[in-house]
Amino acid sequence: MRTVYAARHTGGTMALKSTTLILLLLGLAATTPADGPGVSGKRFRVKPITLGAHRGGKMLWPENTLEAFQRAATRWPDILLEGDATCTTDGHVVLLHDATVDRTTNGSGAIAAMTFEEVKALDAGYRFTPDGGQTYPWRGKGVRIPTLIDVLDCLPESRFLIELKPGPHPVAEAVHRVLCERHALERVVLASFIPGTIGRVRLLDPRPLTCFDVVTGAQMMDALRGGAWDSYVPVDIMLAIDLDMMRHFGITAEDVVCLREKGILINPHTINRIDTMCALLDMGVDGMLTDCPDVLAQVIHERERTSAIPDGILLEAEAFDVRVAPSADFAIPTTDRAASGEQSLYRFFTEGHVGYHFSVDEPGAYAVWLRYASNGDTRLPVALGPRSDEEGEPACDPVGLAKTGGLTGYGVWQWACVAEGNLAPGAYTFVMAATPLRPDCLFIARAGVAPSDTLIAAEREPVVYPTAAQALIDAPLANVRSEWVRDAAGYPLPEWFDKYRVQAHTRFGPHWMDDPEFLTAADGFRKTGARVFTRHIKSGDEAAWWPSAVGAVLPEARERDWAKAIIDTAHGAGCRIIVYHRHMEDAHTAREHPDWVCREPNGAPKNTKRGDYLCLNSPYLGYLETRLLELVHRGADGFYFDETHMPKDGCWCEFCQNRFREETGLEPPREANRYDPLWQKYIDFKNLTIERAFVKLRTAIHRHNPEVVMLISANTWPAFTDRNMTHRLWRIADSVKTEFSLPARVLKHRGLPEGFLPFDRDAKIALGYTLARDAADGRPPHVWTNGLLNADSAVFASAGMMAHGCIANLDIPEDTLPNSMFTP
Repeated sequence: MRTVYAARHTGGTMALKSTTLILLLLGLAATTPADGPGVSGKRFRVKPITLGAHRGGKMLWPENTLEAFQRAATRWPDILLEGDATCTTDGHVVLLHDATVDRTTNGSGAIAAMTFEEVKALDAGYRFTPDGGQTYPWRGKGVRIPTLIDVLDCLPESRFLIELKPGPHPVAEAVHRVLCERHALERVVLASFIPGTIGRVRLLDPRPLTCFDVVTGAQMMDALRGGAWDSYVPVDIMLAIDLDMMRHFGITAEDVVCLREKGILINPHTINRIDTMCALLDMGVDGMLTDCPDVLAQVIHERERTSAIPDGILLEAEAFDVRVAPSADFAIPTTDRAASGEQSLYRFFTEGHVGYHFSVDEPGAYAVWLRYASNGDTRLPVALGPRSDEEGEPACDPVGLAKTGGLTGYGVWQWACVAEGNLAPGAYTFVMAATPLRPDCLFIARAGVAPSDTLIAAEREPVVYPTAAQALIDAPLANVRSEWVRDAAGYPLPEWFDKYRVQAHTRFGPHWMDDPEFLTAADGFRKTGARVFTRHIKSGDEAAWWPSAVGAVLPEARERDWAKAIIDTAHGAGCRIIVYHRHMEDAHTAREHPDWVCREPNGAPKNTKRGDYLCLNSPYLGYLETRLLELVHRGADGFYFDETHMPKDGCWCEFCQNRFREETGLEPPREANRYDPLWQKYIDFKNLTIERAFVKLRTAIHRHNPEVVMLISANTWPAFTDRNMTHRLWRIADSVKTEFSLPARVLKHRGLPEGFLPFDRDAKIALGYTLARDAADGRPPHVWTNGLLNADSAVFASAGMMAHGCIANLDIPEDTLPNSMFTP
C-alpha cells in the first residue's frame, strides 16, 4: 500500500521533537567586491534545492565519498550535496567529517597527521553497512577519501554545501584556493561551526557564498525579533538550522515568510523523520538536508502527486493507495498516449477494488470526477468516506456511466461525476470497484467545479542529468557484436525440427494426472498426424513432476517419474516432444529464497499470473540449469520458454541493483519512468540479463545434447511496442517462440499518436513474422496458433505462416485429442 504524506500546518509555533543535533546557522554571503565580479547565488535561486544529501546521503552510501556524491547527483540531478572539508598534513583538501579516519575507514589516526598518499591507501567504504553490521557491501570496492578537486571535477554541474572542519591546517584558505582554481565559487556554499572561520573567508575574498556563523546568525534573529526587521539588510541568502534551534527561537510559518521576503532561503538539517519532513515542507521551507535523500525524495514526490492544483486535486488512477483483489490480474497500469500521464488502468472488469487517499483543509461540498473510457454503458461501484487503510470489502453504491466509444486512443475519454458529499477538514478515501471500463484519473474539487482535459498532462517532462552522469548512462553495457552472438551465427537447426513446419501444442497440467489422457496424449497427437508436439512438463510455480535433485517435488512424482514417462511415451509413439517448462516461477524456491524473487522499486515482490517472478541475476539461474539438464537426461527434444523471462519494467532485487551498480557506476532508478534515461538504461541491463541467462542455459544444454532445441519467447518484441528484449536474444535462440496475431493484437492496449493512421492488420502480422525470422538468422519462428474454428482455418493459417518462413504450432485443446480437424 502506498502512503501519502499530506501533513498540514495549522498555524502558530511549529512543534517539533528535539534532536541531539548541534546548532548550525548558515547563510550565503551575497556581497560584491569592488575589484571583480560578484557571486549572487543565482545557481541556488534558479533551481529548487528542496532535496539535500547530508554527507552525500550517509544512510545510502559511504559518506563523504565520490561514489556517494555521484550516485546522489545521478539519481536526483538538482540535489544539494553536503560534505565536510579538512586538510592533510601536506595541504591537500579532502572530504571527511571526523578528525580521525577510524569511524569510516580501515585505518586509524588523525587526518591532519597524514599525508595524502597515506589517505589514498585507505578503504573509505570499509565501515559502511546498510543493515546494522550484517553486510559491508562497499569493502574492497576501491572507495577512497576524495579530494575536493575530485568531487568538483567529477560533478561540474552540481551544487555543494561544504562545511569547513577545525584543524591545525588553514582549511579556509586551502578551500578558497580550490574554488577559485576550479571556477566553482558560484556553486559552492561554505559553512563552519567555528566562530571566525567564515570571517577569515570573507577577509580573503568577499565573493564566496558563505554561511552565517553563530554570531551573524544571532544578529539576524535579533533583527527579526527586535523590531528592526524593516531596516535589516541581510548579507546572506540562506538559513540552515537544526531542529533544536528552531524550537529555541520559536520559528513559525510566519517567520519563514518574513525571511523569504528578505531573499533568505531556509534549509533545515539533518531531517530523517517523515513527519518532520512533512511539517517543515508545510511551513514553507525551501528544502532540507537529510541522511536519507531517497525518503525525502519520495515524500516530495507524493506531495506533488496529491498537491492541489488551482481548482482541485488531480490523482492518477494507476497511483492508487489501496488495492484489494484475489489475484494480480486486476487494475493493471497500461500505456495510452491519450491518457493523463500516458497511463490508465486496464483489466478493471475482473474482481477487486482500489482506494485513493486525499485531504481537504476547508469544510464544504465536494465532488469526485472520473476520467474513463468504456465500450458500453456500465455501473461503477464507488464509496467516499473518512480515510481507511482497511482491506475489507467497502460498502459501495453503483453509479451509472455512459459508453464512450472505445477503450484507448484519442477521443474516447470522458469525465463523469461519480461521488459528492459535504466534507469537514480531514483525510478521506475514495474507493471504486471492478466494472467493465478503463479508469484514467480522478479530479476532486469543490461542488460546481467541473474538470476539463486542460488538466491532463499527457506528456511528462524528460529527466535531464548532468554531463558526467549522462556519460555513464550513454556508455554501452555490451558490445553489439559480442563473442557469444558471433558464436551463435552458424547454428544449424536439427533436421527433426526444421523439416516439420506444422506442429501441435497442448497443455495437460498436473490436474490431469489422474486422467488416462495424461499419458496417452502422444498417441492422440500421432493419430492427428503430428510428428512434433509441445506439451507441459511444468505449468506454473508448482513443484517438479520428476524426482529432481533440487527444490520441491510433487507428491505424485516421488514414486513415479512423470516427466520421463511423458517423454518416453512420446518417443514410443514416434514423435519428438518439446517440453513447456515454466521457468519464471517456483513457489517452493520463492519461499526458501525470498532474496531470489524479483522486486518492485519499493521492495514488494513482482509476480505473474502464475506466481512470483524469480530473478535470472540470482542463484536461481543455476537452480534452473540443474532442472533443465535433468530433463535433457530424460530425453526431452526441446524446451519451450514462454512469456517475458524477467519483469518488463525491470527488477529491483539486491542482485540486480548490485550488479547494475558494479557494471555501470550508476545507482538504479527509483521508478519505472520511460522519460528517464536512467530507467531506459536499467531496461537495457534487464535485457542483457535475459541474454546472458539464455547463453548460459543454451551452452549447458547443447554441451549435453546439441540436438535439443530451445524456443525462446519474444513476447511483444515482434510488435515493436516495448523495449522488452533485443535482437541479440534471437541470435541465441534456436527458434523464436511467438504467437499468431500477437504483432497486431498487443496494440489494443497502446494509444497511437493523434492523427496516426491505423495499420493494416495482416501486414502488421506479416511484418512481425519477418522480424522474428530474420533476427534469428533465417531460422523459422515457432508460432503458437490457438482458437482455430475449423479445418479450413487451420489450413489457411498454416499456409500463411509457412509462406513467411515460420513453423505453425497449432493448439489442440486437451479434451479433443485426437482432433479430426488436424487429421491428414
